[in-house]
Amino acid sequence: MLDNFIYYNAEHTDALLKAAYHSISTIISEKSVAEILDDSVFTIVTGENPNLTDSGHHFIRRLRQLFHIPESKIVNYEEALEQAKLGKNVIFIDDFVGSGEQFCSTWKRSLGDSETSFEELCNSENILCFYVTLIATEKGLDRIKELAPNLKVVTAHVLTPSSAIDGISQRKVTQLGLELFLAKYSAKLLPQEVHIAENSEFLMRGYRNIGALIGFEHGVPDATLPIFWSPGVDDSWMPLILRS
Repeated sequence: MLDNFIYYNAEHTDALLKAAYHSISTIISEKSVAEILDDSVFTIVTGENPNLTDSGHHFIRRLRQLFHIPESKIVNYEEALEQAKLGKNVIFIDDFVGSGEQFCSTWKRSLGDSETSFEELCNSENILCFYVTLIATEKGLDRIKELAPNLKVVTAHVLTPSSAIDGISQRKVTQLGLELFLAKYSAKLLPQEVHIAENSEFLMRGYRNIGALIGFEHGVPDATLPIFWSPGVDDSWMPLILRS
C-alpha cells in the first residue's frame, strides 16, 4: 500500500499548480488568455462552513506569488459573487477534488440581497467561470460537470479508480485481504474529523470511500486513507503524515 502512496512536496505542488493554470489556454477559443485573465478575479472553494485553514487560501497565495497576480484580484467568495454580477470572470483555485461536494456547495450557495449564486450567474450572464485544481477524481469531475455544464474545469492530473485503493486490490492483494487489513488498523484510529470518525466506512477508506493514496506537503485530503494521516487512539500509533 505504501508503495502506491504519492507524496507531493512543495516543488512538485508548484509544478502541478503551474500546469493546471497554464491549461486555461487549452480551453479558451473566443478570447485570448491575457484578455480573459485581465478581466477576472480569483477566489477559493469553500464548504458550507468556510474555514481559515481551507487549503485554497494557501494555493491562492501561491498562485499570486508564482504568476504575479495583483492582490486586488484575489477576493473572497462574497466579493467574487459581486464582481461576477458586474461582468467579471471568476477563477476558482483548489488543490484537490474528491467527491466534488465542496465545489457544488460553493457553486449553489446564494448570497446578498438578491440571493444570487454562481450557478445562476454563469447560466444567465455573459461571464466565464473556471475551476483550476491540481488533482481531481473522475467521480468528482463527473459530478461537477453535471451540476455546472458551463463551468470550465482544468486540472493537472485526474485520479482514476485504478490509482486509488481499489486499484491495489486488483493488482496485488485480494479484496477480502484488503478489507480485513483496513478493518484491523482503522480500529486503531481516532481522527479529529467527526465526519470521518463517526463513519466506519470512511474511517477505512477515506471520505465518500474514495480511497485516495496522495498527500501534499501542506496537508492531506480527507479522501486519502485515514490510515496514513489519522492520529491513533493512543500514543503507540504514529501517522505517516498529518493533515493541516
